[in-house]
Amino acid sequence: MKLKMVILSFLGLIYKIFLIILLVSPVYAEVIERVVAFVDDEAITLSEFREYFIKLKNYTPDITPKDAIETLINRYIILKEAKKLNIKGNNNDEIIKKYIDIKIRAYIKISNDEIEKYYHIHKKSINKEFNYQIRNEIKKLLIEKKVNKKLKRYLKEIRKKYYVKVNFIPIKISRH
Repeated sequence: MKLKMVILSFLGLIYKIFLIILLVSPVYAEVIERVVAFVDDEAITLSEFREYFIKLKNYTPDITPKDAIETLINRYIILKEAKKLNIKGNNNDEIIKKYIDIKIRAYIKISNDEIEKYYHIHKKSINKEFNYQIRNEIKKLLIEKKVNKKLKRYLKEIRKKYYVKVNFIPIKISRH
């Protein structure tokens, strides 16, 4: 009986020491990464957004963080759609371009009348005689305008198929 009491006292002492160590030792909890937004089950992290935003700022200096998040969400959606079609590429930009070429650009047609109309409206700013090279440049410009317009409508439509949630919009973006 005495041995049992000694063992219980000893276990009690060990338990108290364990509790003291546990209570006195610092507990560290840190947020590893903040999530800016979700597209279905995929998270767009703050560091990923920051990296994308800084690159985007080089090409579009006046883009806002809100517009950059929307663009990044659209990229995620296009990449998901491209994966469904088994579109491959060396990088995400190439996959996105191939997807847009297949789903949008392939259906864009520019008539000679549209090209000539554009030339006559902008003749002073073009300041060159209408020739084959000018015609092709105008055609490329008109194609890009139509692609952008159709892509905007297309994204609005396919976005309805996805769960999209923006958690927060970073106001200050640093290069860290």
